[in-house]
Amino acid sequence: MSNMSYCRFENTYPDLLDCYENWTSVDDDDSERTYRIMIQKLCIKIVKQYAHDFELLTQDQYERMSEDSLIVGMLKRRLAE
Repeated sequence: MSNMSYCRFENTYPDLLDCYENWTSVDDDDSERTYRIMIQKLCIKIVKQYAHDFELLTQDQYERMSEDSLIVGMLKRRLAE
């Protein structure tokens, strides 16, 4: 289904949830692995840019998270395994 601008988040959420629930699927081919990493990077970008807007994090927590490249490096190594 295409994402209409008035309901793109509503339409995307079930698909993103399905991806999350199947994140560790071992039957991935190279393409799926690549897109899983792309989704992960996008999610990290969204959290870094918008989490403090929704008071999920304090500003101090947000700033520490933004500066902490160790988390990103750890996730990259885990996905490479």
